Amino acid sequence: MKHLKDGPQILVRVDRDEDLIPQLQKVILDENLKSGSLTGVGVLKEFELGFYHLNERRYEKSFYPEEAELISLNGNISFLNDKPFVHLHALLARADFSCLGGHLFTAKVGVTCEIMLTTFDRPVVRKLDSAWRETSFR
Repeated sequence: MKHLKDGPQILVRVDRDEDLIPQLQKVILDENLKSGSLTGVGVLKEFELGFYHLNERRYEKSFYPEEAELISLNGNISFLNDKPFVHLHALLARADFSCLGGHLFTAKVGVTCEIMLTTFDRPVVRKLDSAWRETSFR
């Protein structure tokens, strides 16, 4: 993984076989980020997607061992229990051009993954409560 900071923007390249989310967490810690948003494209493999069932308050998760084109990665950066929390949603295209999408829980990079982070100066902290995950701004 390599990254390049230019003002409030950070361009991140995550390399083949690296775990995507831990690499993003490393950038957050290395650059002492408080919060932000991100977008990305690339190729992922061995990924786990989830769909949140609101009435049941649970994720239904599915693991996909294949490689897929990362058509769109969107998310935000905050902190939960004093640790970087990366909330990601992904749209991925399979070899037959069908698409999969949902909350991205885990993924390895297939070829490369290029991500643009936009950083914010103010902290965003997530707090768990009995009904939802609440996001608060400091």
